[in-house]
Amino acid sequence: MDNLINKYLNNSLTPKEAEQLRLWLQKDVKNKIEFENIVTHLKHSDEELSQVEKRVFEKIVAKGSRNIKIDSGHKIRYIANVAAVFVIIFGSLFLLLKYKYQTDEQSVVAQKQTVTEVEKETANGQQLSFRLPDGTKVRLNAGSKLTFSKAFDANIRKVKLTGEAFFDVERDESKPFIIETEGVNVKVLGTSFNVKSYADDQDVWVGVKTGTVKVSSISGNQEVVLSKNDLASYSNKTHLLNKSVISEAAIIFGWVDKELAFNDFNIDQILVELSRWYDVEFVIEGKLDKKRKITSRYKNPTLKSVMESLVFVYGYKYEINEKIVTIRK
Repeated sequence: MDNLINKYLNNSLTPKEAEQLRLWLQKDVKNKIEFENIVTHLKHSDEELSQVEKRVFEKIVAKGSRNIKIDSGHKIRYIANVAAVFVIIFGSLFLLLKYKYQTDEQSVVAQKQTVTEVEKETANGQQLSFRLPDGTKVRLNAGSKLTFSKAFDANIRKVKLTGEAFFDVERDESKPFIIETEGVNVKVLGTSFNVKSYADDQDVWVGVKTGTVKVSSISGNQEVVLSKNDLASYSNKTHLLNKSVISEAAIIFGWVDKELAFNDFNIDQILVELSRWYDVEFVIEGKLDKKRKITSRYKNPTLKSVMESLVFVYGYKYEINEKIVTIRK
């Protein structure tokens, strides 16, 4: 971290390093205090630091003269030795500070670099609605994160998504809206659509509610254009991008209206969705039929009501203990 702070002070941070420094500052309040203590030195001019050097030197010499008995023949040598020690210790620090803080204005620019990005993040069991700088409406689903700039560039609006979000993009033909995910990039001018790209899911889904969306693979060798009710799916396993028609709107958009929907899901897929939806952890004792799949919809359901409905399909017993759900077969 010392290396990153040093780069920060010399305005040489890369965007990736700036992000690492920002995360370190957020991790612990002690990190922020340590960082601010270092940056505070920016307030001191070279002249002020020189005065500090002079006062410390005088105190060292004065203290040495009072506490150590030396004859006149060795006095000059003693003062010279004290001065040499002082120069090694304080002088090194002084030169380091001068080197680090010689570009006050550049350091301020570097500091701004670490705070120009904004992160909106939800835990499991949470959802969040907000607007982007251009007025675009975003609804962030559970266990998701969206990263974007406080002010978009002049020619493009770019965000990065991990998880799931529904976008209602403010139309601006002069500034395309780009969403980056692990598997695909989504490009629009103004439309409403859903993007689902969780790190532990096998597929990335992009479903369009209104307007037109262009979806391309990260490699750039695959691309599809989607219109209303079209769905793009990208496999993180096969790296293939496919286009189809949304058979059931609730499967893609239902969560925005508190509607939980399963479409030909097996028990593993169901439990993943329930973990995100209710912020719980499942403990399975025994074996469940993973080949059996179900299609079902629930309007603003409780965890207990969903578990009870699944009992008839999988024939298990369950116990809910705060954040832990134990399933016994």
